[in-house]
Amino acid sequence: MDPRVLPLASQLRLNASMVRRALGGLEVETAARRPVANVNSLAFVAVHVVDARAYLLGILGADASHDWSEVFAAAQRFEDIDSMPTPEQLLETFDILSARLDTRLDSIDAEALDRPSGESFPAGDDSVLGAISFLAFHESYHVGQIALLHRAVGRGSLSGV
Repeated sequence: MDPRVLPLASQLRLNASMVRRALGGLEVETAARRPVANVNSLAFVAVHVVDARAYLLGILGADASHDWSEVFAAAQRFEDIDSMPTPEQLLETFDILSARLDTRLDSIDAEALDRPSGESFPAGDDSVLGAISFLAFHESYHVGQIALLHRAVGRGSLSGV
Protein backbone atom coordinates (compact mmCIF):
# COMPACT_ATOMS: atom_id res chain seq x y z
CA MET A 1 0.00 0.00 0.00
CA ASP A 2 1.25 3.46 -0.87
CA PRO A 3 2.24 5.08 2.46
CA ARG A 4 0.09 8.13 1.67
CA VAL A 5 -2.99 5.92 1.65
CA LEU A 6 -2.27 4.05 4.89
CA PRO A 7 -3.87 6.54 7.35
CA LEU A 8 -6.88 6.98 5.06
CA ALA A 9 -7.35 3.23 4.70
CA SER A 10 -7.14 2.92 8.49
CA GLN A 11 -9.82 5.59 8.89
CA LEU A 12 -12.07 3.85 6.38
CA ARG A 13 -11.61 0.53 8.21
CA LEU A 14 -12.49 2.17 11.53
CA ASN A 15 -15.57 3.69 9.92
CA ALA A 16 -16.53 0.26 8.60
CA SER A 17 -16.26 -1.19 12.09
CA MET A 18 -18.62 1.45 13.44
CA VAL A 19 -21.12 0.99 10.60
CA ARG A 20 -21.13 -2.76 11.27
CA ARG A 21 -21.78 -2.15 14.97
CA ALA A 22 -24.60 0.26 14.17
CA LEU A 23 -26.38 -1.91 11.61
CA GLY A 24 -25.76 -5.29 13.23
CA GLY A 25 -28.99 -6.59 14.76
CA LEU A 26 -30.80 -3.33 14.08
CA GLU A 27 -34.54 -3.74 13.59
CA VAL A 28 -36.11 -2.32 10.42
CA GLU A 29 -38.52 -0.09 12.37
CA THR A 30 -35.76 1.28 14.58
CA ALA A 31 -33.51 1.98 11.58
CA ALA A 32 -36.32 3.90 9.83
CA ARG A 33 -37.26 5.97 12.89
CA ARG A 34 -36.58 9.68 12.69
CA PRO A 35 -35.79 11.00 16.15
CA VAL A 36 -36.84 14.49 15.03
CA ALA A 37 -39.15 15.28 12.11
CA ASN A 38 -36.58 17.14 10.00
CA VAL A 39 -33.69 14.73 10.68
CA ASN A 40 -32.90 11.72 8.52
CA SER A 41 -33.19 8.22 9.89
CA LEU A 42 -30.22 6.02 10.65
CA ALA A 43 -31.23 3.87 7.67
CA PHE A 44 -31.13 6.79 5.25
CA VAL A 45 -27.73 7.99 6.47
CA ALA A 46 -26.46 4.40 6.15
CA VAL A 47 -27.79 4.31 2.58
CA HIS A 48 -25.78 7.45 1.86
CA VAL A 49 -22.62 5.95 3.39
CA VAL A 50 -23.02 2.78 1.29
CA ASP A 51 -23.59 4.84 -1.84
CA ALA A 52 -20.62 7.13 -1.12
CA ARG A 53 -18.37 4.09 -0.65
CA ALA A 54 -19.50 2.86 -4.07
CA TYR A 55 -18.78 6.32 -5.50
CA LEU A 56 -15.21 6.15 -4.13
CA LEU A 57 -14.76 2.71 -5.69
CA GLY A 58 -15.81 4.15 -9.04
CA ILE A 59 -13.23 6.93 -8.76
CA LEU A 60 -10.62 4.28 -7.97
CA GLY A 61 -11.55 2.36 -11.10
CA ALA A 62 -12.92 -0.61 -9.15
CA ASP A 63 -16.25 -2.38 -9.37
CA ALA A 64 -18.77 -0.03 -7.73
CA SER A 65 -21.87 -1.99 -8.64
CA HIS A 66 -24.29 -3.17 -6.00
CA ASP A 67 -27.88 -4.38 -5.76
CA TRP A 68 -29.23 -1.04 -4.58
CA SER A 69 -27.43 1.40 -6.91
CA GLU A 70 -30.50 2.27 -8.99
CA VAL A 71 -32.65 2.74 -5.89
CA PHE A 72 -30.07 5.01 -4.26
CA ALA A 73 -29.26 7.03 -7.39
CA ALA A 74 -32.55 8.92 -7.40
CA ALA A 75 -32.85 9.39 -3.63
CA GLN A 76 -32.32 12.81 -2.13
CA ARG A 77 -34.63 12.18 0.83
CA PHE A 78 -35.84 9.18 2.79
CA GLU A 79 -39.24 9.49 1.12
CA ASP A 80 -37.62 9.07 -2.29
CA ILE A 81 -36.83 5.41 -1.61
CA ASP A 82 -39.86 3.21 -2.27
CA SER A 83 -38.22 0.01 -1.10
CA MET A 84 -35.69 0.70 1.65
CA PRO A 85 -33.22 -2.14 2.15
CA THR A 86 -33.23 -3.72 5.58
CA PRO A 87 -30.29 -3.03 7.90
CA GLU A 88 -29.11 -6.59 7.16
CA GLN A 89 -29.21 -5.94 3.39
CA LEU A 90 -27.41 -2.62 3.83
CA LEU A 91 -24.74 -4.31 5.89
CA GLU A 92 -24.30 -7.08 3.34
CA THR A 93 -23.86 -4.51 0.54
CA PHE A 94 -21.55 -2.38 2.70
CA ASP A 95 -19.35 -5.41 3.45
CA ILE A 96 -19.09 -6.33 -0.24
CA LEU A 97 -18.10 -2.77 -1.15
CA SER A 98 -15.70 -2.57 1.81
CA ALA A 99 -13.86 -5.72 0.71
CA ARG A 100 -13.48 -4.28 -2.79
CA LEU A 101 -12.25 -0.99 -1.33
CA ASP A 102 -9.66 -2.70 0.88
CA THR A 103 -8.39 -4.67 -2.11
CA ARG A 104 -8.15 -1.57 -4.30
CA LEU A 105 -6.45 0.57 -1.65
CA ASP A 106 -3.91 -2.21 -1.06
CA SER A 107 -2.99 -2.29 -4.74
CA ILE A 108 -3.24 1.30 -5.96
CA ASP A 109 0.12 2.76 -7.01
CA ALA A 110 1.58 6.25 -6.75
CA GLU A 111 0.93 7.06 -10.39
CA ALA A 112 -2.77 6.26 -10.05
CA LEU A 113 -3.03 8.27 -6.82
CA ASP A 114 -1.55 11.33 -8.48
CA ARG A 115 -3.89 11.28 -11.48
CA PRO A 116 -6.82 13.70 -11.66
CA SER A 117 -9.92 12.08 -10.17
CA GLY A 118 -12.25 13.66 -12.70
CA GLU A 119 -14.17 15.21 -9.80
CA SER A 120 -13.90 18.46 -7.88
CA PHE A 121 -13.80 18.34 -4.07
CA PRO A 122 -14.08 21.16 -1.51
CA ALA A 123 -10.64 20.38 -0.06
CA GLY A 124 -9.04 21.60 -3.29
CA ASP A 125 -7.08 18.46 -4.19
CA ASP A 126 -8.79 16.90 -7.20
CA SER A 127 -6.30 14.04 -7.56
CA VAL A 128 -7.35 10.47 -6.82
CA LEU A 129 -5.50 10.76 -3.49
CA GLY A 130 -7.42 13.96 -2.77
CA ALA A 131 -10.66 12.14 -3.56
CA ILE A 132 -9.80 9.35 -1.11
CA SER A 133 -8.91 11.93 1.54
CA PHE A 134 -12.08 13.97 1.10
CA LEU A 135 -14.37 10.94 0.88
CA ALA A 136 -12.79 9.40 4.01
CA PHE A 137 -13.58 12.67 5.80
CA HIS A 138 -17.08 12.73 4.30
CA GLU A 139 -17.74 9.17 5.40
CA SER A 140 -16.45 9.90 8.91
CA TYR A 141 -18.84 12.84 9.18
CA HIS A 142 -21.78 10.58 8.34
CA VAL A 143 -20.56 7.78 10.60
CA GLY A 144 -20.69 10.35 13.39
CA GLN A 145 -24.30 11.04 12.44
CA ILE A 146 -25.02 7.30 12.49
CA ALA A 147 -23.51 7.06 15.99
CA LEU A 148 -25.68 9.94 17.22
CA LEU A 149 -28.81 8.50 15.59
CA HIS A 150 -27.97 5.08 17.06
CA ARG A 151 -28.14 6.63 20.54
CA ALA A 152 -31.19 8.74 19.71
CA VAL A 153 -33.25 5.66 18.81
CA GLY A 154 -32.28 3.99 22.09
CA ARG A 155 -29.54 1.65 20.87
CA GLY A 156 -26.70 3.10 22.93
CA SER A 157 -23.14 4.09 22.20
CA LEU A 158 -20.98 2.73 19.38
CA SER A 159 -17.79 3.36 21.37
CA GLY A 160 -15.47 0.51 22.10
CA VAL A 161 -14.79 -0.36 18.48
